[in-house]
Amino acid sequence: MIKAFINIENKATFVCPQCNKTKVADVSKYKDIDQPIWVNCKCPCGHTYKVLLERRRHFRKEVNLKGRYIWGDKGGGSLLVKDLSRSGIKFMVNFPPKFSSGDLITVEFTLDNQASSIVRKDVIVKNINKLIVGAEFTTQDHYDFLGGYFLT
Repeated sequence: MIKAFINIENKATFVCPQCNKTKVADVSKYKDIDQPIWVNCKCPCGHTYKVLLERRRHFRKEVNLKGRYIWGDKGGGSLLVKDLSRSGIKFMVNFPPKFSSGDLITVEFTLDNQASSIVRKDVIVKNINKLIVGAEFTTQDHYDFLGGYFLT
């Protein structure tokens, strides 16, 4: 799946998968549509392809990182981080969580980098869908191992 991210100027950069030519286009007409937007692109090289417009603020990196969560003095459990971005995290737990949307929890997980760095962050739970939890970091100042991890 090819994605193009919409920037703060409501523009997206499209990259032809055939020849790697790029084109920047105004996509402001799509910014308020609340469903997936697929755009048909035709490159000057003649190749046609479909692109999913991504309206997220930050790129999401798909991962499989083991860790745990801590919910104050109410307990915790193991988790598997499924994706990360500069602003948030999606993880899977083994049992339906007892915490709810809006709760503050701490997540700790080991990166799959060469040093197997341990990251510990506070997050606010945004949504829960069965065993999948979406959460937002309380700060986006990633001056630890996580900041460099997004560059890899």
